Amino acid sequence: EKHDWQAIIDQLCYHVQEKAREGDPVVELWTNEELKPPTYLVYPMVMLNQPNVLFGPPESGKTQWAMVLVLAMSLPWTNNPLGLIVSRAHPLWLDYEADRDTTLFNFTRIVRGANVGDCSLNYRRCRLPLADDIEAIANHMARIGANTIFVDSAAKAAGGDLFGGESPTRMFTAIDQLKCTSVILAHTSKGQGVGKKTIYGSMFFEAYARSVWEMRASPDGDSLNIGLWDNKANFRRKHDPMAFQLNYDSDSISVVIQDIKTVEDFMAHLSTSARIIEALRSGAKSPKELKDLLPDVAAATFYAELARMSNRKKIVKIGAGKEVSYGLLSTLQFPNNPST
Repeated sequence: EKHDWQAIIDQLCYHVQEKAREGDPVVELWTNEELKPPTYLVYPMVMLNQPNVLFGPPESGKTQWAMVLVLAMSLPWTNNPLGLIVSRAHPLWLDYEADRDTTLFNFTRIVRGANVGDCSLNYRRCRLPLADDIEAIANHMARIGANTIFVDSAAKAAGGDLFGGESPTRMFTAIDQLKCTSVILAHTSKGQGVGKKTIYGSMFFEAYARSVWEMRASPDGDSLNIGLWDNKANFRRKHDPMAFQLNYDSDSISVVIQDIKTVEDFMAHLSTSARIIEALRSGAKSPKELKDLLPDVAAATFYAELARMSNRKKIVKIGAGKEVSYGLLSTLQFPNNPST
């Protein structure tokens, strides 16, 4: 029996196209279902099956820190000394900026610094905007079983006009088609002061991401202190800023936790309340003494925060009028009346 293969193929193509046009089906969501909070591959930075952005200025250690995240989720490095809560994943590194040898050099030093034995990194050098290369990327992911991508970095991966809406929309739409977790490295906009910075380019780079972390760096000899600020958290309260130290030698990069308040360059970027608490650790101070320690904070902002913290019992108000001062309960001593 003869078959009209051309007609069969045409009909098959037609039904495939029709199915694709339908998109995802409509589902009915009921509030009596068990709540399932968002899951993290690396808590609190990398949300599972969501786009995550890590941005900062050049030479802030973004690529090397991202490789620490790759290592943590690849093993998984559950007993890591960095306080990171990790789940296992199979990442693919999409490189738009460096090359194979540079990436291997960095990753090998990170692995040696962690002292976890030999590890591998699935790597691909990319030369087209991600949206124009999506079919090839999807095929590579399917072949190696990757369920997470690291994009280094957003500017080249997006292509086109970074300050318009089209480029970031095309990139995030393409990533959405992959149905995977993504960690996208991006640069910081220029000309911004001490306050919160933004991703270089369109506001859509932040709008489309579900988790956005800002990274700052403070060089210290053969070490680099990195600070991480939680700039966007859609499904939980924002996490306190974190700091780590990258220690470099000729063939390794070790990473240790750092107290962010011990890095002078990061203090100005902490919240006013955090800086007030830190200033009071050495003992009670008058409002003027406190304000002198925070010269970059506007007077109105400072005094409003001081009143708010006192009203919420985060700090203790001592005395009244011109003799008033503030302190932390843990640093104050009341020898005659401990309940004061």
